[in-house]
Amino acid sequence: MSAKPAWAYPRQVEALTTSAWFADNQRDTVQALFRLRDCMDSMQITTSAPSIDLEFASTEYTNDPTRSLLLVQCPGQADVTVPVVANNTITTQTVTLPGALSTLTIIEGSQADIGLGTGDVRGTQLRKATVPSGQFLSVLAPTPPTRRAVVYGDSIASNGLPTLPQTQTWSALMRTDYPGRVTIDAWSGRSLHSDYVLGGDSIATLAAALAARCDGTVFNELLLVIGANDYHLAPWNAAAFQAQYQALLTAFRALSSAKVWAITPIYQAVEGVNAAGSDMPAYRTAIANAVAAAAIANCTLIDGTNVANGWFSMADVTGGIYYADGIHPNTTGHVKEKGAVKTSIGYP
Repeated sequence: MSAKPAWAYPRQVEALTTSAWFADNQRDTVQALFRLRDCMDSMQITTSAPSIDLEFASTEYTNDPTRSLLLVQCPGQADVTVPVVANNTITTQTVTLPGALSTLTIIEGSQADIGLGTGDVRGTQLRKATVPSGQFLSVLAPTPPTRRAVVYGDSIASNGLPTLPQTQTWSALMRTDYPGRVTIDAWSGRSLHSDYVLGGDSIATLAAALAARCDGTVFNELLLVIGANDYHLAPWNAAAFQAQYQALLTAFRALSSAKVWAITPIYQAVEGVNAAGSDMPAYRTAIANAVAAAAIANCTLIDGTNVANGWFSMADVTGGIYYADGIHPNTTGHVKEKGAVKTSIGYP
């Protein structure tokens, strides 16, 4: 065996120089590459090494040092969090392993649009994994699953303030019992508006990106969990939001036969008229109207305020399962929301 340490690059990441790496992971600079790295993406490595060095970097540390960490899961030992120590620097951290042949999963951190709608999306990405010389290492190449769920959303669907989003958010919890794989195409601050007008995006580009993620060989489903920031940040009113939501449904269906679930925003502490002249209920109605007007096949509206299906009531917002901001469910709330999603879309 070669004396050179065994190493592995995560999928779809190339050996780039430091400056190029950061440039290529800025969504508004090279959108195509960034979009290949979804929120809480992972890679799996089989190794018998007693330790592994993880090389990674973060453009999210300054904004959120806690949730920008990596998570390493290895059978037979507790999950290991790998903290980020600085922003815009390459960092290498050593993780101790059992030393017996095992497969570990390395999960990247959450992502955030630090400008809240500006398209400046940041995150923490793994660059390289290295084991000591002479140790066995093999990367499990990703293959299309039989069934794929793609979650398109904002912070409520991706991090939403839990300290360990890789295991505590409802979309991550969905990975524990979903009969397939779950892709989380979501980040804090995301809105339909930011995808429509910023970073070189358009509804057509967004539809193509979502369709490309639906790679299940038998069944695919797209969960549209967007709209909260279109209300809170108020970049447009409910009527304009409705028009582009409808356009997204139409454009997506032209590219993919995946089942679509259009989920309206959960209850928020503040739901009155925003700076664009629309209240939160108007954005929920806009989604319902868009679904009806687009009339695409295999698309179902889900009322994210339907208490009967396990969704939050307005009383829950101040009842101890939301954070103090009245927007994001806490860890208990994410468990509840995951249950509501499972009931609503009906996966086994």
